[in-house]
Amino acid sequence: MSANGGCGPSKEQEGSRAGVLLTHRALRQGLPATLGAAAQICRILWFAAVLIFGTHGTACAQQYWSGGTLSGGTLSYPPIDGNGVWNLNTDFLDIYGVTSKFSGADRVFFGESPLPGISQDRYIITLEDNLEVLGLVFNRNYSLTSTSAYVLTLGASGLEFYADEASVGGSGSLLSVKLASSQTWRNQSATAGIFTIGAAVDFNGNNLTLGDSDFDSLVSSIVLSGSLTIGNAVLSTANKTNSVLSGSISLSTGTISLNGSGSTLLSGLVTGGPLATLEKQGSGALTVTNVASLNAFGAGIMLKEGSLVLVTDTSVDAPAANVNFTSASATLAVTRAATGQNRTVTLGGLNLETSQDLTVSPSN
Repeated sequence: MSANGGCGPSKEQEGSRAGVLLTHRALRQGLPATLGAAAQICRILWFAAVLIFGTHGTACAQQYWSGGTLSGGTLSYPPIDGNGVWNLNTDFLDIYGVTSKFSGADRVFFGESPLPGISQDRYIITLEDNLEVLGLVFNRNYSLTSTSAYVLTLGASGLEFYADEASVGGSGSLLSVKLASSQTWRNQSATAGIFTIGAAVDFNGNNLTLGDSDFDSLVSSIVLSGSLTIGNAVLSTANKTNSVLSGSISLSTGTISLNGSGSTLLSGLVTGGPLATLEKQGSGALTVTNVASLNAFGAGIMLKEGSLVLVTDTSVDAPAANVNFTSASATLAVTRAATGQNRTVTLGGLNLETSQDLTVSPSN
């Protein structure tokens, strides 16, 4: 079972894929030809086993982008990176190098595997249909866009990012995203790359977590610059992921829950309801530049750990007891425009736990 949303090839299929990758790496790195040949023989034997015994045990299928060849074209293995059009008639490669039509039940991979170091290559894929897919994996630097108002619906496997730079929507694109189930978007780039989702995101009643792997030593960044319709759902962060929420955010009874050591920049305007909540846990800082957003959380702002950083004059005045410092490790940091300049912060509703001291620290 894969760690990525419970989806992936069986152990036997992973072994086949590993043999293929070993062959390609042997060719690229100049390893002895016998090593690459041995891996290729393993792959041939695996194909024979597939023909005889079938492919049972696959948690879900995988499809690889290969230049966006339309129906009737010929694709070759390994997958070829390149610009192209993605619609319901686009051909993909499966894990065995066989051409197949796009299937929404599959995960789609852009790039067969991550490249070492930083790559300057950039590719653009234009969507020309409303598409539904189990998940997307960005091994190379791809941008998904659309010139029409198409919707990309994402399933339980969510988004994974291993490249230097990738994006979904934004920059004038009309593409939007809808969540078909609760999921995680992971930035696991080995080069601390930035993953940007500029498309408007409709949570559709499902929860979304922005996170990275527990063992990743690099701090990763995920930027949500499109509008977010959270509604009654939960947007959360986890582990070391730094997040930027720069688009408008709509809540009703939903929650924004910030966890882990990663920091969050909230610059978009939040509109909420009487039951909307902001929770801050973990050592990371929450920096708020659009301070009107702090009044959108009708059920309160709960600060358990880390810092709430205010960079402008701020007034939090509704409802009563709106800002709750629930432990001594939560602090308030006020950034001044210039050294010695006064900054006015009004917390109309302030609730401190018993025997807790509120620490207010100027950061310049």
